[in-house]
Amino acid sequence: MMEAVEIEEKAENVTGWFFEDYIIAALADDPIKRYYAVYNLVSIENPAVTYFAYIPAPNTKRIYAEIVMNNTLNVLKKVSGRSKHFPRLKHHGLIKKLVFGIDGFSEEERDPEWTNRPFIIINHEHVLLSSMLAFSESGFLPVDLTLHAGLGMAYCLAALHRAGFIHRYVTPHSFSYPVPLTLDLLSSRMIITDMSLCMEYPYKNGPRVTVPFVGCERYSSFRTHFDREQGPADDYISMIYVISEMINGKLPWRSMYDRNLIRDTKMDYKDTQDFKRLPREIRKLYHDLILKKMSWVDPEMVIEAIKASILRKDPNKGYELPKWLIMPSSN
Repeated sequence: MMEAVEIEEKAENVTGWFFEDYIIAALADDPIKRYYAVYNLVSIENPAVTYFAYIPAPNTKRIYAEIVMNNTLNVLKKVSGRSKHFPRLKHHGLIKKLVFGIDGFSEEERDPEWTNRPFIIINHEHVLLSSMLAFSESGFLPVDLTLHAGLGMAYCLAALHRAGFIHRYVTPHSFSYPVPLTLDLLSSRMIITDMSLCMEYPYKNGPRVTVPFVGCERYSSFRTHFDREQGPADDYISMIYVISEMINGKLPWRSMYDRNLIRDTKMDYKDTQDFKRLPREIRKLYHDLILKKMSWVDPEMVIEAIKASILRKDPNKGYELPKWLIMPSSN
């Protein structure tokens, strides 16, 4: 008779199924730590379809996890069936107890302090945008490729803003591109897969005078470092930081850990060589966005600026995806 095994209660060991259909297959590869864990699911009814579950990890602080799960669900409910730039919401609900498994053994959570843990099941066939830079042997991306990725992000943010939200966490880990990939799909079918800090906009009671820092220090607009409320322009400024990192392979403040130093370096960003390497249309867009502050930003202004840069760089539409991004044929 085999002895019982005490299974460590951690995200990697979460197992079980939902609705007698979706089986938790594995913890998904994720380069960053989030307030929820992402799990690959296998559907018994539709095994060829890709599903994911967002579940707050066992060691996550409940107060933060509930906020980000609620933010995510609010966006997905609002855009369901209305936009191609978001995952498809399949199910959501509450978990009374987590189940942990390893080496054929499984057991329920021993002393659950959280008996209504939320979960969200979504469907998409995309890969994190951050993986693109990781795949590049040079450590940076071609300008043409980056502009198409930037256009994809701009379309996503435009859809989010039109739905009545701002993102506040624009990073390459928040967007995903479709696979198999084409240049057209990169710009037209990108989706937002992290909506954890999304907030309704315009603000119901107006912007607050001061707010605590919210976002990612590496990519957040410089204005967030002054404890200011964010608006659509700040999402697009963060998008330009992502574009800059892709083109240059790094951001000027990459190795900095002091928040004030990061803020000061962002303030001087226009004077850096990294900024000067950006296409002139993107540089002008950055200047225009700085002036917008809390006001509404016309998404077409952003989209047309990126399109103009793509057209100037590749007027004959001859640019092709790098070979390292093209998936081999199954034939």
